[in-house]
Amino acid sequence: MRRIIELMGTAAGPFRPQWSRTVRMTIVGALLNGAALIVLLPFVVALLNQDNQRAGVLLAVLAALLVLESFARRGELGFAYDYFGDVMQDMRLRIGEQLRKIPAEELARHRSGGVTTVLNQDVTTAMMSTSTVASSFVRLVVIPIGFIAALVVIDWRLIFGALIGAAITAFALVKQNSVIGSSQRVVGAADAETANRIVEYVQGLPVLKAAGQIGERSERLVDAMANQGKALRASIDEVTFSLTGAAVGANLAVAGVVAVGASLVLGAQLTPVSAAAVVVAAAGLAEPIARAASLTAVFEAAEAAMERIDEVLQIKPLSVPDQQASITGHDVEFENLTFSYRGSDVPALSEIDLKLRAGSLTAFVGPSGGGKTTMTRMIMRFADPQTGRVLIGGTDIRDVEERELMRQIAVVFQDVHLFDATILENVAMANPAASEQEVLDALELANCGDLIARLPNGVHTRVGEIGNQLSGGERQRVAIARALLKDAPIVLLDEPTSALDTESEVMVQEAIDRLVKDKTVVVIAHRLSTVVAADQIVVLEEGHITEVGDHESLLVAGGRYAAMWQAQTRARGWTLAK
Repeated sequence: MRRIIELMGTAAGPFRPQWSRTVRMTIVGALLNGAALIVLLPFVVALLNQDNQRAGVLLAVLAALLVLESFARRGELGFAYDYFGDVMQDMRLRIGEQLRKIPAEELARHRSGGVTTVLNQDVTTAMMSTSTVASSFVRLVVIPIGFIAALVVIDWRLIFGALIGAAITAFALVKQNSVIGSSQRVVGAADAETANRIVEYVQGLPVLKAAGQIGERSERLVDAMANQGKALRASIDEVTFSLTGAAVGANLAVAGVVAVGASLVLGAQLTPVSAAAVVVAAAGLAEPIARAASLTAVFEAAEAAMERIDEVLQIKPLSVPDQQASITGHDVEFENLTFSYRGSDVPALSEIDLKLRAGSLTAFVGPSGGGKTTMTRMIMRFADPQTGRVLIGGTDIRDVEERELMRQIAVVFQDVHLFDATILENVAMANPAASEQEVLDALELANCGDLIARLPNGVHTRVGEIGNQLSGGERQRVAIARALLKDAPIVLLDEPTSALDTESEVMVQEAIDRLVKDKTVVVIAHRLSTVVAADQIVVLEEGHITEVGDHESLLVAGGRYAAMWQAQTRARGWTLAK
């Protein structure tokens, strides 16, 4: 419970009193149950001795204790019924807030299936341990204390009969904790890997079908599921072994009490009636004590889940100073910037010095892996550079709150992501305060009029997961409409027309021309013919800027850009001739 409170941080505040009340009511209920057990023994003795008056009084006391226990149980379950869902929601919101704050570079390292497992399965497992499962465990600890107290009242020597069995049970539980803890972590890792493969399988199903890698032939998914089953079976085997050990120990404890009681009866040191009462109570305790083993397995699973949650929460977020700055201009500047991706010894960008004037169009060109995409990521603060800085309007973007930074930037990349919502909702998320008419105007400017007209429900048509109900060109135009509605002063484009057919390319290019008007524009260009009119063209190779200039000056220079232009021109001429 303390561990959960630590994970939730300030979000745990409203629930602390409820958790404390749950613990108190659980202990009170368990103590009342233990007291009832103590009263049960003399009650049985009174019945067997036919002492009706004493039996009647004890029965009344027993009934009162059980009634009070039922009220305590209701108070104990109040958290599970009234707050359990709220706690899970708040925990998930905290994880979501953390995912929003951490560097995009770190988030990219956590595959979507693993993040889904943490948000869904791990949160449920962790929170369950602080609800009814924790209450059950407390009862299983406190109630045997009542039984021990009853044995002391009747004859303290009876306790020795339970020692061997209790020792075996304790050993089984301790052994279980050490073994199951590691196995639950293996199961958790296998669950996350399977979730990753399922997401991969569903999203890549068309490709897998084309490659004949579906069903049992989808080796990556099949292997992940096989490993998951193997880990689960190993965990179940370990739990079963521990449960067996705990059950044997509990039964031996009962047998020990019976043996000592019998010897005391034979020695005339304990009445047969008292011994019979002890045996009845002890037999009733064997099963719940043995069940403690299964509850400890649940706690180990919860601990493993909490570790995975904590792993996400411990990722260091992007720093933001207490005194946050505002962006007033829209020129973009890189100052002596060097950046390496985590785990890489080779810088993705090295000693970059570059200024993009407000209202200008800058194109990044060069071979794959040269650093073009990383340059745009630095503008969006995908991660912080190891040295140097990025300035927008003269302000270091590290001094700017994330929402303020992203208000300045609109992005249209080649791989468009649309949500499984309506076209209207997908576009409106760029500016939630916009009216429906403003959304329609943005769609019209993005050349989406024909698309809206042919859809069965117009702008209220759902686009499917990742926008799979639309073609590539249609998705691009919807994404451009979203950027138009945002009306940000800085626009980043990752060659959004490179994978389109000629007709779609013309329509998308017209929409882009409207989008970039009077903006500071950065475009990643693969086809040099699309950036001939750029104010400046930046050639990037192996993380270094090797050339900067406009189209004409770079051709005259006869360097890398001129060679790329000639190669593409020859290839285009060959294609046209063919």
